[in-house]
Amino acid sequence: MSTIVLIMNKDFDGRKAGHKYLIEKSLGVRYIENKIAVPLSVHLDNQAKEKAAKKVADEAAAEAKAEADEAKAKADEARKAELLKKKEEAEMEKADSKKAKFRAKEVKK
Repeated sequence: MSTIVLIMNKDFDGRKAGHKYLIEKSLGVRYIENKIAVPLSVHLDNQAKEKAAKKVADEAAAEAKAEADEAKAKADEARKAELLKKKEEAEMEKADSKKAKFRAKEVKK
């Protein structure tokens, strides 16, 4: 008698969903056709695909976070430069215009 290893998708005939069972091949084929269970190899392939997709999503999220941090750092640098420029302009000495003093000696003609 040949057997097949299945992972149950649904609770059925005393078997729990998500558990692994060793079942006679003819019964297992019927379970697969009725989508009550999937073969172990298919289940493992699906897990590998999910893991790969999660890894890609995590990498994309990390890259997006790095770009956001870089943009924030650039904005902070620009803000600091602007504040420094305003501070330097405030500290800069300005020439005050003064009225000329009356001369004691007049220019002779």
